Amino acid sequence: MRKTIVVIGAESGIGFATAKSLQQRGHTVWTTAKDLDGINILEKAFPHERILMLDLANAADISTMIAPLQNIESIDALICNAGVGTGGPVSHIDIPDLREAFQINVFGHLEIIQGLLPTLERASDPRIIWTGSAAGYFVRPLFGGYASTKYAVNALSDALRVELMGRVHVSLITPGRIKTAIWEKGMLEVDKFQGRSELEVYDSAFKKLANEMKVNRVESPSVDIVVKAMNHAVSSKRPKPYYRIGIDAKAAFWLKWLLPTRWVDIVLRTLCW
Repeated sequence: MRKTIVVIGAESGIGFATAKSLQQRGHTVWTTAKDLDGINILEKAFPHERILMLDLANAADISTMIAPLQNIESIDALICNAGVGTGGPVSHIDIPDLREAFQINVFGHLEIIQGLLPTLERASDPRIIWTGSAAGYFVRPLFGGYASTKYAVNALSDALRVELMGRVHVSLITPGRIKTAIWEKGMLEVDKFQGRSELEVYDSAFKKLANEMKVNRVESPSVDIVVKAMNHAVSSKRPKPYYRIGIDAKAAFWLKWLLPTRWVDIVLRTLCW
């Protein structure tokens, strides 16, 4: 069955691969990108699809993006995928950066959901799919800022799933390590904090994190395993509430809930310093 699907944040990574897979399956795909470079990428990849400019940090962009979609017949699936990372010790996180991350990762998507819910409910079996992260339930030191936005996504998804029960299916995709550009961006984020005298106590932790990111950039699983989950969440008669993607995401979930918190803290401190 041909569906109308909106993918927020489709110019790269998980969003791009998901949109491409959905198009190949014969669905009508609306995509968004935050700038002209992203729009150009999408126009080349999806020449016959609908492409919208959307910077989630810009309230006017959100309203402009929502307007045409409110007037179409229906939306079968809304995939809330755009996101940015922010890192560093929580005691030294730049508050404006964290506020922007919440706007992009959380508030912007929520505003779109609120604006498009009537259009979704005109479909026969609609879905809302969030791209979360294993960081939304298992926090690595120096990722507290990013993780806090994904914890918020988890909470909103849990509440929406119950509030919209019988009306709209709500699924949360929580990948662990995935081979995308996030690792290059993360290394730039780490560079912002290294070399600052007041952060010397974190030097060894930053070095370990930088090495991890270099490895993850090469050795992380393909985005294809996330796309498979996205396709299931879009098309299955019984989409799952949670899709924990990757061995590390599954292991982190069970470690979090099975081990005493003090043990988990000691393990993280040992591994990350």
